[in-house]
Amino acid sequence: MSFNNILSENNIIILEIGNSRLKIDNGLDIDFYDYTYSNKDIDEKKIIEFLNEKLIKYKPTKIYYSSVNPSIENLLYVNFEIKNINNYLSLSGIDFSDISDMGIDRKLGLIAANELYGSSILTIDCGTAQTYNVSINKKCLGGYITPGFKTRLKSLFENTNIPEIEYDEILFSNEIGKNSKDAIINGIYQSMLSEIKYFIENLNPKYVDLQIVLTGGNSFYFSNLLKENDFSLILHENLVNDGIKVILSKIYDKQ
Repeated sequence: MSFNNILSENNIIILEIGNSRLKIDNGLDIDFYDYTYSNKDIDEKKIIEFLNEKLIKYKPTKIYYSSVNPSIENLLYVNFEIKNINNYLSLSGIDFSDISDMGIDRKLGLIAANELYGSSILTIDCGTAQTYNVSINKKCLGGYITPGFKTRLKSLFENTNIPEIEYDEILFSNEIGKNSKDAIINGIYQSMLSEIKYFIENLNPKYVDLQIVLTGGNSFYFSNLLKENDFSLILHENLVNDGIKVILSKIYDKQ
């Protein structure tokens, strides 16, 4: 049974509660609700309305979730009947025993990649934070965390007099910026690209048959250019969602 069939045939939906957006996945479609990084600006009413609309549409029997955003998690937990996938991680087969306080999103990415692509894994998640996570022979070794693109951009706005740039205006380029906006966007983009290359080049020789899996909201910006530079990698944008599905497949295959 495929991971998506587990959801559709059991009428389950999953929620991925991230730092900047909520994903809802019923195995056939994925919907998003974007919210700001600043909790004081989050419109809780709209989030509840969004989810209610999807529940009316999908009529799920069960809802499982993962969360790295405690405020949104609590909002949903007190308004809906949802099950935390974190309670079922022991079914994943990945050993996280040597790692402390690792985010559930990082764990789920490794769980999905290990199931789909092999036992020697480096996941690179290009989201609000940029994370590099290593699992070898089903044992998590840890990783690295750096600021993601939006986080780096926001830091400049908050700590300098640079005018804020609307995110939907952003176009990445390799060119030298002819104005402040282009210099900032292209500078951050190139710094992140160089960072990704560094970690790949540093980790790849250490582990046999290391599979590099790129995921997260900004992953497609880097994927093609890395491949053009002869970096062998897999683009899998919804890897965290699929980590939840891997665990659910182990729960429901036993029933």
